[in-house]
Amino acid sequence: MSDLKEEEYCPLCGTPLESLSGGRVTCPECSFSFMEQDGVLVFDFRDLEYRMEFDGDFIEAMKKAQEKGLSGTDRLLSDLFGSRFSIGKGELRKLDLEAPSEILSRDDLVFSSFSRLKGRIAGTMLILIRPESLRKLAVLKGRREGKGEEKVGEVERNLMLELGSEITGSVCERFAREFETRVDMTPPLLVIDMSSAIFNYIFSEFSQVEDEVDYYFVELVSDSDVSVELMFFPHPSTKSVFVSSLDNVDL
Repeated sequence: MSDLKEEEYCPLCGTPLESLSGGRVTCPECSFSFMEQDGVLVFDFRDLEYRMEFDGDFIEAMKKAQEKGLSGTDRLLSDLFGSRFSIGKGELRKLDLEAPSEILSRDDLVFSSFSRLKGRIAGTMLILIRPESLRKLAVLKGRREGKGEEKVGEVERNLMLELGSEITGSVCERFAREFETRVDMTPPLLVIDMSSAIFNYIFSEFSQVEDEVDYYFVELVSDSDVSVELMFFPHPSTKSVFVSSLDNVDL
């Protein structure tokens, strides 16, 4: 008998789910597996879980693979706003979810956009911008006056969604080109909250089945003193794609 009580659909791409053993379900389109918890479908990474020694070459290869996907965002933003953006040195970070962490105690208010990447390159793309930086971008775009103390509002919210779509779309295109595969994205979701709350929400998806989270971080800064933070959290299945491409990554 099927584990599905009635036809259910992938919460990411809408494809009908297929049953697996043990009450789990999987999406044949984007390859995510889920399990039901408190009446809600949550990610199930158990069938994809693996442990590898993170030697120097492996870490550098993982970093390079993700760096290629996020490269070019400085030129994209420079073209969009007519202000020179520089991209910092990307970092591949590992977070122990059971230990105190600086990132989980950040208390700054941010505008954030996050989207799911679907396909062989899957994961979560998170973009963070502080209100003062977002307001400066609105001024650069001609949507705000450069003077006055207007409150951050609808103009900035719409701009954040546009940026989420532009940046994540560019990342998808670069990953698709680099790995010769199709990469889709969900529409960006706007969240305005303390950064620690946003991080806790994202990390909670991983903490149900893993003790650590690997993610790629890079910051872009403009001549106009604007800061944009980008983070990519690869799905465990995507890590295996990066591993299989080690021979094609220049170390």
